[in-house]
Amino acid sequence: TATVDYGAQYTLPVPAYEGFAFAGWFDGDGDNAKKLTDSKGVSYAAWEYLDEETTLYAKYTKKYYINIEYKGKDGLSTSVGASAQVEEYYVSGEPATFTVTVEDGYYYGGVYNNNGALVTREKEYTFTMPASDCTFTIQVYPQTYTLTFEMNGGTMESTFPVQITYGESFTLPVPYKKAHIFKGWLYNGELCTNECGESLSTTQITANGKLTASFEVNPAFENYTEITTAEQFMAIAQNPGGVY
Repeated sequence: TATVDYGAQYTLPVPAYEGFAFAGWFDGDGDNAKKLTDSKGVSYAAWEYLDEETTLYAKYTKKYYINIEYKGKDGLSTSVGASAQVEEYYVSGEPATFTVTVEDGYYYGGVYNNNGALVTREKEYTFTMPASDCTFTIQVYPQTYTLTFEMNGGTMESTFPVQITYGESFTLPVPYKKAHIFKGWLYNGELCTNECGESLSTTQITANGKLTASFEVNPAFENYTEITTAEQFMAIAQNPGGVY
């Protein structure tokens, strides 16, 4: 029971019914009954009934749910790259919306229905909820990026661009530079590989870009003089203790 004042707005308790959503309080149980409150029990208007006791009727609508699955490019299930935000439940005949968030480094292929048909490539999808649960599949998979090489004075057998896949480890060729030690490849000014060209665990490449070879002078050659002219050969006799 609840007490309300004539001519005043009111809020009534919300009853629970497993598997169903409370639709509101009505002044009768027939199809033509007047709806007095919303689903939160809040009245639409002031109380207008003069009788000291009035029986109200709770009405419910069945809860329906949206289930989301995630699959990669190969059609296999995946658990990374995207997430969908759905409501706790939906009501038949009303608009149903869910939104998709895609992580950096992943390609979003769109939302597919239970029959495998593409319904949208947008990251927000709204439709009219049927009188049944719905299952949708979100296609998401790691991006592939193309990287080019800036040799920084070094050389190597092939300088053709390479492709890497986000989230996967990779190994790049190691360049050579006379009298220097290769320290790794730089991406956006940060080392993304070690001296063997192997990707670092902290590397997250999320766009096409350029890799720059990083070298440091080999300490064994700090006083090294490269002999390329006759004058330099003659100078050896004058400085036999030099490194050439």
